[in-house]
Amino acid sequence: MAEDTALDREFLEELLDGDVEFAQELFETYFQSADAAYLEAEERLAANDVENAFRPFHTLKGASASVGLLGVQELAKSMELRAKAGELDFCRERMFSLQAVLESAKKVLTDYLESLS
Repeated sequence: MAEDTALDREFLEELLDGDVEFAQELFETYFQSADAAYLEAEERLAANDVENAFRPFHTLKGASASVGLLGVQELAKSMELRAKAGELDFCRERMFSLQAVLESAKKVLTDYLESLS
């Protein structure tokens, strides 16, 4: 699971440039976006929405990239591609893992933020 929550610290340090307030806002926005994408994915998978099930994974992929969460980005990308291929059962089977990875990633970002203080 450690690789699932891999954080590109160099990317974040360059992006944030030591601005703790910006980091707080960015991470809070990420947390909200990730939670919303996860809930949307659950809804689309429950509705068997083959046409649009990929969308929340795409959103999560981009949001994770924007905060340097490489592992989450890769997991979301794989789920996006499988959803686009109509493999919704694959995605359903991995939702619990995705939820666990997101919770771990939030802790990684929170710990990073605390290290800036």
